[in-house]
Amino acid sequence: MTRTLPTTLSILLLVWPNFTPIASALPQNGSGAATEIHYKMFPVRDTKIQFPRLTGYKDLATMNQVNAQIDGITKGFRCREPRNKNDWYEVSSRVEYASQDIFSIYASANYYCGGPYPTGEANLSVTFDLRTGKTVSFFGLFRNYEANKDSILRIIFARELARTEALLAAGKKSGENCDDDPRLFTLEVLRDSEYAYNFSEKGLVVRPLWAHVIQACAERVTVPYKELKGLAATDSILARAIE
Repeated sequence: MTRTLPTTLSILLLVWPNFTPIASALPQNGSGAATEIHYKMFPVRDTKIQFPRLTGYKDLATMNQVNAQIDGITKGFRCREPRNKNDWYEVSSRVEYASQDIFSIYASANYYCGGPYPTGEANLSVTFDLRTGKTVSFFGLFRNYEANKDSILRIIFARELARTEALLAAGKKSGENCDDDPRLFTLEVLRDSEYAYNFSEKGLVVRPLWAHVIQACAERVTVPYKELKGLAATDSILARAIE
């Protein structure tokens, strides 16, 4: 589906620094049999929002540590007080990877907490290394990210960068929608972007975190783990998934 760009393209290259959650998910059970990772969807406070929590793992202290962090994340699933009668907040979430001591949750928020427009598709995905009980940043997946940034981004966004090169070769300088504007997926923009990610059975899933004006154009892409071999940080969860 083609998405139309807002007319205000002067803030095209801004990276959205603040993002928050949305949407509700149905309860479901699951487990990663290889490492006995068990989880279930639980309600968040008195809302209709559901979010995954660990229900079983070989190390009880680690399980409690992860669930405490999940509690901290889900505390933000609301509008600030005092609330307006028109405010709403939704979060959609699911476990997309639970194996090799990796617990990865895809989460996306849609909400309106006042202001000129609602926020949609705010990616709140989080991934835990169960060997440490800690979350892992996107940059922490890779060996010397700053030095290898271009190689990493060229692999992850190969299709999008190729599309941009084709548009530029055709003489395109701007566009009216996400698919025909060569100013979006450029290496320069990607270098300066922040990223949300999660693990999945098919590979590493990555989405740029862009300013609201172009947020809808930030595609969620999947790259097979093996394509990132040689770029993963030693002993990282990415190296573990590649094995």
